[in-house]
Amino acid sequence: MKYLICQEWKNTKGNHAGMVHLCKLIHKKNPIDYKLIIVPDIIIYFSSKLLMSIQFKIQSYIYNIIYFFITLKLALKIKKGDSIFLFEYLLKERNQYFIAKILNFFFGYKITVYGLAHLTPTRLDLMYSKQELLKYTSVLDYSLTLGSSLTDYLVVNDVEKGRVITTFHYVDTAYYFPVKVSSTSSDFTVIVMGIQMRDFNMISNIVKTNSSVQFIICQAFFKMDSFFKDCLNVKLKGFMEEDELKKEIGKADVSLNLMIDTVGSNVITTCMAMGLALVVSDVGSIKDYCDEENAIFCKNEIDFNVAIKNLKENKELLLNMQKSSLQKSTFFKFENFYCFFNTI
Repeated sequence: MKYLICQEWKNTKGNHAGMVHLCKLIHKKNPIDYKLIIVPDIIIYFSSKLLMSIQFKIQSYIYNIIYFFITLKLALKIKKGDSIFLFEYLLKERNQYFIAKILNFFFGYKITVYGLAHLTPTRLDLMYSKQELLKYTSVLDYSLTLGSSLTDYLVVNDVEKGRVITTFHYVDTAYYFPVKVSSTSSDFTVIVMGIQMRDFNMISNIVKTNSSVQFIICQAFFKMDSFFKDCLNVKLKGFMEEDELKKEIGKADVSLNLMIDTVGSNVITTCMAMGLALVVSDVGSIKDYCDEENAIFCKNEIDFNVAIKNLKENKELLLNMQKSSLQKSTFFKFENFYCFFNTI
């Protein structure tokens, strides 16, 4: 039996993307061999400044209690040859190390424990020392990553190369596919999605430089008005339900991804599946997902401005890159991920 343990997030609950949806698809595909355990999203807010300072610790204790009961449940069920997959590994807010450590100690001789890490090396460097990273990965039989840059990072930090498996970020092409949504404007439109590891100061400069281009900025729960003050070519969108977000993607020609670092990106695979050309930072594992046929790789602000200008003025180039994105996205569809995952 293979047990999938994943973390629910309230802002993406019910969406056709993310790790919970992936695990649900795997379980639906093969409910006999896969069992699914979804950990609920529990968020605690305190108005008291004193309690706010220990909010993270209290939340961590609550999750450790949840993980204890999950581990106990598994201990009563697991048999020799079973596998445990932890889908939010190396994430301090939801530290699944507790589960891996206990299972490894009592049952390591007869089961296999996998931990999927999908934070970037840049963020992991800020969160863990080398000793901590080795401690957390040592209780796993295998670490799974969504990109070669994270695999290389783990190996450089002395995680045994044979115990790291590189996979890829899937996309649900049954939901995400090209949908051209009619807009009040037929102008060339660029969409910016994602909050993690983005450089919004540079994005702001690019928006101001390209005043004839329409930008859709998806700011989620963050307020970014100050970045785009007096910009008439920007539409700021707060948190949206998935169907509304899909409509906004359908209005765009290009997906702009100005990233400090990346491993496997839901934004990248989603926009590819919806047939958008990509303008991206040449960082991390980005070239695991796209190439020069569907993306323009940029190293600085000038590169981004030139890329946007070229795509705006060259309709043939834009169309060819959009077609290439759609074609390349088929590699990342769930069915291919499942075939690979089933061989692990």
